[in-house]
Amino acid sequence: MDNDLLKKFENKFAILHKSEFQMPLLKFQSKGSAQKLLHQLKYEGQYELGVFLGEMLGKKVKSRYRDYAKDIDIIVPIPIHSSKRKTRGYNQSEAIVEGLIKQLDLKYDFDNLIRHKKTATQTKKSKVDRWQNVSGIYRIQNTKEFEGKSILLVDDVVTTGATIIEAAELLIRNGASSVSIACIAIEA
Repeated sequence: MDNDLLKKFENKFAILHKSEFQMPLLKFQSKGSAQKLLHQLKYEGQYELGVFLGEMLGKKVKSRYRDYAKDIDIIVPIPIHSSKRKTRGYNQSEAIVEGLIKQLDLKYDFDNLIRHKKTATQTKKSKVDRWQNVSGIYRIQNTKEFEGKSILLVDDVVTTGATIIEAAELLIRNGASSVSIACIAIEA
């Protein structure tokens, strides 16, 4: 990934003043290889592909952000609604986290940040509609678990950033000391 793409990714998250780093693994383009991989992960039951991609992401985080990565207290995947989990059978972001922890050897939490509102898919929405669609969709069950913690928030793909920023802002408002971002692909 080139430095221009990394800079673009970081600019999407300028709103997160308490972020140590942001790290995408791949560039997302319509009909490109990243889109094909993510489609297999999300819609074709390829859970192990998510774990593998998470390991690759973990290697990249270790090589580029070693100093920051060692200070992460907990890795948190972006949650999906329980109805989507039931249909899919798993949360693709949790698969990615499984791979990350193999490389980073950090604690993780799959249960404290939850998606309590079901919304329509983001894929066909405009940028404005995406931001409105995700407003207030997450809840933290026990805020004390994240207070003062440096969190690495993980998602599969970032396009407008609406989903991941909604979650990150909630974590920061509820006492997280920092929220860094990692994803498999970022829309260029």
